[in-house]
Amino acid sequence: MLLPNRSTPAIYARADLVTNWYKRNLRILTNLNRVTEMGKDRVLLLIGFGHLAILRQLASDSNYFCVVDPEAYLK
Repeated sequence: MLLPNRSTPAIYARADLVTNWYKRNLRILTNLNRVTEMGKDRVLLLIGFGHLAILRQLASDSNYFCVVDPEAYLK
């Protein structure tokens, strides 16, 4: 995905796509931070699988979220 696309003169076109994908996930996490109160709220986030790995990493790396697998709660 990050290799240059020789069919376009925009040398960063593919890198920009990846950047926008991370930007979108960072905004999702920012919105979660905005609407929750640390230590008081629980959140069930239903989101597409493509976002899961990045959001899980970002949330786990933060000091604000404790990421758990929802399967134990969903029957």
